[in-house]
Amino acid sequence: MYKRYSILGLLFLSFLGYSQDDPQELVPPEILFKKNQQFNFSISPNGRFFAEMVRTNNREDLVIIDIDAYKLHNRISFGLSDISDIYWISNNRLIYESVGEIYAIDIDGTNNTKLVKRLADGKRKKSYMSYASLAKRFQYNNVLNVLPEEKNEILIETFDYHGYASIKRINVFTSEEKEIVSGAFHKMNRWIVNREGKPVLGVKYDDDGWAYFVENKELGKWTALSLKIDGRHYPFQIDASSYLDQNLTLVGAGYEPGIIYVASNVTTDKRVLLKYDYVEQKIVETLAQDVNCDISDADGVDLKLVYDKRSKLLAGLRYEGILPEYKWVNDEFSEIYAQIKKKHNTHFNDVLDIDNKNERFLIKQWSDIYAGNVGVYDTRDSTYKVMFHFNEELNKFKLSKTRNIYAKNREGSPLQGYLNLPAKYDVSNPVPLITIPHGGPWVRDYWELDQFAQFFASRGYAVLRINYRGSAGFGKEHILAGVKGFNTVMIDDIVDATNFIKDSYAIDGSKVFIFGHSYGGYATYMSLIRYKNVFKAGVAVSAPTDLKEWMKVQKKDDNSFSYQFWKAALGGRDIKYLSEISPINFVDQITTPIMVFHGKHDNIIPVDQAENMKKKFLQKGKDDVFSILQNAGHGIWDSNSIGYILEETDEFFKRVP
Repeated sequence: MYKRYSILGLLFLSFLGYSQDDPQELVPPEILFKKNQQFNFSISPNGRFFAEMVRTNNREDLVIIDIDAYKLHNRISFGLSDISDIYWISNNRLIYESVGEIYAIDIDGTNNTKLVKRLADGKRKKSYMSYASLAKRFQYNNVLNVLPEEKNEILIETFDYHGYASIKRINVFTSEEKEIVSGAFHKMNRWIVNREGKPVLGVKYDDDGWAYFVENKELGKWTALSLKIDGRHYPFQIDASSYLDQNLTLVGAGYEPGIIYVASNVTTDKRVLLKYDYVEQKIVETLAQDVNCDISDADGVDLKLVYDKRSKLLAGLRYEGILPEYKWVNDEFSEIYAQIKKKHNTHFNDVLDIDNKNERFLIKQWSDIYAGNVGVYDTRDSTYKVMFHFNEELNKFKLSKTRNIYAKNREGSPLQGYLNLPAKYDVSNPVPLITIPHGGPWVRDYWELDQFAQFFASRGYAVLRINYRGSAGFGKEHILAGVKGFNTVMIDDIVDATNFIKDSYAIDGSKVFIFGHSYGGYATYMSLIRYKNVFKAGVAVSAPTDLKEWMKVQKKDDNSFSYQFWKAALGGRDIKYLSEISPINFVDQITTPIMVFHGKHDNIIPVDQAENMKKKFLQKGKDDVFSILQNAGHGIWDSNSIGYILEETDEFFKRVP
């Protein structure tokens, strides 16, 4: 829990790790699922000040801590403002974004100035202005770069009423605007700039995807970008029908002119990171690859690039392997990180920010059994000062270490996953098992502090999370095997992994259960339909039950990208196939006890998917429990609602004979 500016709490934090002595067994869900109230962590360019946003009762405060003095410098209240990002523009002044507007403020709370507003300037022709006229003047702004070489300016991206994006330089003293490139003129919906603030790529969106464009100075216009790999040109565009099979993912642009970083599986099964020169149209270097995992997911969010501000070169990257990994291409950063890792080897150390001299590194320490802390590592004396701890209440509980496991499916292929065993696991005393297939399904499970696994493990269950075929992150072949295998390949892998764990650990075969959300809930239904003898009971949360009707909703909502994506992901099959893979048509075959939860305000999987399933159950004389959560949507984030679902699930599984 954050020490709400008890200065003594900051001054005398002697603990740099955590303790789980005198553990309690049952971890309360309200503690496990407690939301972090701190965000937007950074340090000043000179490394003296730490900044963060703290949200309390819907109020947001900017907190500044003097790292040298190790005490609170200031706490600035923004009231009910919605602050999305903060940036340092000097050692004493920051800029922040709030609902499309951009402000600047001194760290002592003075000189709070609006730099960019939401309504564009325009001539007022009438004594009043219609809503339509106001809407056309609306603009949404966000910061792209603080332009450290231009002390008086920042770079912003402005989205207009039509969805076009323009790039502007803004003087932080006069608010004077200078347009760098016009989105309306070039019909661009987004821009990619490098670390120097120069536009390198434009992006155009349409109903079915997006494409990247590069400036052709000879023609005087922006033309479609393609990458030349092994003598062949690959258009750099993403569309819904080939999203799962896309060859190229943009990661970003650094300081070097003409250079972009791209994740590619053009010539490999698993995505590798390429340094690419789009001017010379050639691969400069393959920077990173992993034998087990993609370096980046299809959206690029699983990969973070770290830059050296002094040399203006890439220093390294952080990606999600079997465990999270850093790969350094800069010797100085490699040595510093090795020192951090050696001193704090019980945690994973995430680099959040670095000062301009590479002397102070802002670090988040965490693990599979530790919610974490944020602190500052000083390279000059190898000290680490904790700024605050996440969810300290969790530290008094004995949590379950997460084991990386490889199961095998019926074809003999490996399936990577994670297993949590109860704290008192003993091979002489078999324990119940819960398999939790992830949602998506085109995502993956990670090594992390997984609250669902910890809840059940603390209550005596072994918990399996498996990256079945169709999961992202394990290569093109692995994810594409799930296409046309929504109700077969994926379900088979989930069951095969469950059986593998039953055979490899001390598991009570009469107490094997399945619990899942979204696709995981669908997998619960289909596993009970197809494998009656494996699971004794199941719980489905926010699950689709009628794929034919659900696809109709996708089409009706006029979301072409989503409809075309799911049409391709499901194998492009006809309506008959959608009926064949829908649990609602196989209610007779569900003879295993099941419990169902669904949010009333679910806008991803409409609540009528659960309500119609309940009607089918009642028609067949089944009295299984269906609960509609009145204040929940698809992602059930409220800790009380999650706690209700999990405690009901635990009691349900314990009642099953």
